[in-house]
Amino acid sequence: HPSRLAGATRYETAAAVSRRDFAGGADTVVIASGEGFADALSAAGLAGAYDAPILLVQRTMLPVAVRDEIVRLGATRCLVVGGPAVVDSTVLAALDSITGMATPVRIGGADRYETSALVADAILTKDGWADWPMIAAMARGDVFADALALAPIAWAAKMPILLTATDYLPAPIDDRLADGPRKLPLYLIAFAGGPSAISDEVFEYVRDGLSIPADRLPGSTRYETAAVIAAWSAGSPWLSYDLVGIATGEDFPDALGGGAAIGKAGGVLLLTQQGTLTSFTDDALADVVDET
Repeated sequence: HPSRLAGATRYETAAAVSRRDFAGGADTVVIASGEGFADALSAAGLAGAYDAPILLVQRTMLPVAVRDEIVRLGATRCLVVGGPAVVDSTVLAALDSITGMATPVRIGGADRYETSALVADAILTKDGWADWPMIAAMARGDVFADALALAPIAWAAKMPILLTATDYLPAPIDDRLADGPRKLPLYLIAFAGGPSAISDEVFEYVRDGLSIPADRLPGSTRYETAAVIAAWSAGSPWLSYDLVGIATGEDFPDALGGGAAIGKAGGVLLLTQQGTLTSFTDDALADVVDET
C-alpha cells in the first residue's frame, strides 16, 4: 500500500519527510534552495556523510515549518549548499539564531559546478581518505532529474555527485579528476544518462584521457534513466528494492529532500509524470513488486 509524504508547500514536504526518516533527531542539517535546483543537486552525498536530512529554504527566508523541524531534530550544525545568490545572509542569520545552533557553514562556489566540487571536498574532509567512498557519480548540471535519481545512493554511500556540462567538463571538476593537489581518490565514476545528457567526448575524456574507470547508466528519458539508476543502486551493498520512493520528474523540490531520505531508509527512487504513471516506472515497479 503506497503512503504519501506531503505538505502544503515544498518546504513543508521536506520537513514531513525529515520527521518520518529522522524521527530520532539529527545533529546536522543540510540546507538547500527550494527555488532553484542548481546548487542543491550535489547535496545528497554531503547529507549522507553527516547522517543529515536535506531541508529547503527560500532565498531570503527560513520557512517556519523548516525552522520548527530543525528545532525538533535538535540539530546543532547546519551546512548550507549554495552561494548568497541562492541562500542569502538573512537565512544564515535566522539559522544562527536557533538555540544551540553553531554558526552555519556555507559551501558555495562561483557556479553549480564549483559548488559540486566543493561539496565533494567537504565529504572527503569529513570522512577522510580511509573512509572515502571511492565511487562518484557524474550528472549534467543544467537539468535536475538525473542527479535527483542518484540522491538515494549518494546519501547511503556518502557519494559525491559531480556536475558537468553536456559537452565539456567544467574546470572545477577537471581539477578534482586530473592529477594535482585537488585530485579526488576515485576508482569509478558512474555517468547518469546517455550521450545526449553527457557527451561521449566528456565520457571518453574521463575514462581514457584521465584514466578513471567510468560506466554509463543510460536511459532514453529521465524516467528510464531513473529506473536504470535504481537498478544499479539496488545492486549495491547499500540499497535494495525493499523500499521504493516515487516522486515527480517534472519538478525538483520533492525528490531533493525525499531522495536523500529514501536513501537513509535503504531504498531507491523512481520518477513519474504527474498525472500518469510513466511506462518506464510502471515496468520497473512490475519487475520488483515481489521484493518491495
